[in-house]
Amino acid sequence: MLKKNNLGWIFLLCSLSTRLLLAGSLCCDSPIKDFGEINEGDKISHVFTVRNVTQKSITVSRVMASCGCITSLNKQFELKAGEQVKVPIEFNSMGYSGKTIQKQIVLLVGDEQKKPVLTLTIKGNIKGIPPQERINVIPSEKYIFNDVGKVNHITIRGPANKNIEISVKGPEWLDVKMSKPQEHQTLPINQWNLEFSLNRKFIKRVQEVLVITTNLPLFEKLYVPIYVEPKPTINVSPPVLFINNKGPGKTYTKELNITFLGNLLEKDIKQEKPSDIKFEAVSKNQPVNSELTSPQVRELPIHIQPSNNCITVQPVTTSPDSDKIKYTISIHDCDSTVLNLQIMIKDVCIRKVPVIISGLSTDKRNQATDSDAGRDISADAKLP
Repeated sequence: MLKKNNLGWIFLLCSLSTRLLLAGSLCCDSPIKDFGEINEGDKISHVFTVRNVTQKSITVSRVMASCGCITSLNKQFELKAGEQVKVPIEFNSMGYSGKTIQKQIVLLVGDEQKKPVLTLTIKGNIKGIPPQERINVIPSEKYIFNDVGKVNHITIRGPANKNIEISVKGPEWLDVKMSKPQEHQTLPINQWNLEFSLNRKFIKRVQEVLVITTNLPLFEKLYVPIYVEPKPTINVSPPVLFINNKGPGKTYTKELNITFLGNLLEKDIKQEKPSDIKFEAVSKNQPVNSELTSPQVRELPIHIQPSNNCITVQPVTTSPDSDKIKYTISIHDCDSTVLNLQIMIKDVCIRKVPVIISGLSTDKRNQATDSDAGRDISADAKLP
């Protein structure tokens, strides 16, 4: 026991001594550079001199900056005993208006467990560009619903009497129009109204950017994130299926009703198979086979994917106006007590319906209901 403890202490002391040796292995006479006042938009640079103060070679495996606003040409280098190297850095002050900055550059040593051995610091106070002398985009990001043709607005403001030229480029599924500049009633600025709308629908969340290009120095390119949120596509009843387990070998059957909320049935949804996704209404006693490819009965716009092979799903009826489907859910000899049905549009899950079999405790049942409550994922996002 004593030998094992001694070995442990030896390993710990060796580890600490190695870290202490590495911590003092590189030295910089002036590791902090204070730039004082900096005008926003200025790109400032500095060169640190780093020296190896040990009697052996040291390999710096990485030069890591505390943010993307700092760049360094030296990414990896080796220093022999007593040798020194220049570490040039550049800081872009754009976007730091009115802030006091303190940014670090850390030199790491080691291949597997990289250890910081030296920290270099730059400091300064950023003097901001006045609001009337800059390009402003209001809002700076935009959340929109999945409404084809609905017009959304963004305002661009820039200095008056500067002969500013502005152009906007967006993704191909976005129609963009920009007005001519108008003088603001009270401020010495010009204002451009940007209108854009979707020209196609999406069945899942999409994120893209509008790129605004200007001829004003420091504001040559601006990026406006656009987030497209699908509206709820279906309503499911019941939202959770509860099964009373009466013993092994039994088959349990439940009904599941799905109602389309309109936007799923429109022709401008991009489909890989039939472009017209409406399907024929059938009588109450006639089953609908979603695999049929005849022109009389079209493919259903959705399908249900069970989480377990013990669940069988069969579409039974649709309403005459083709906005409802009734499914029969059959469960036979399931070992699990909590299952789920995934409602899919192509390969995208738009909703989960939990299937809870009796025998589960109340606490676990509540937990399963809360976590998989079958709400439409497109309705979960909180839009500003």
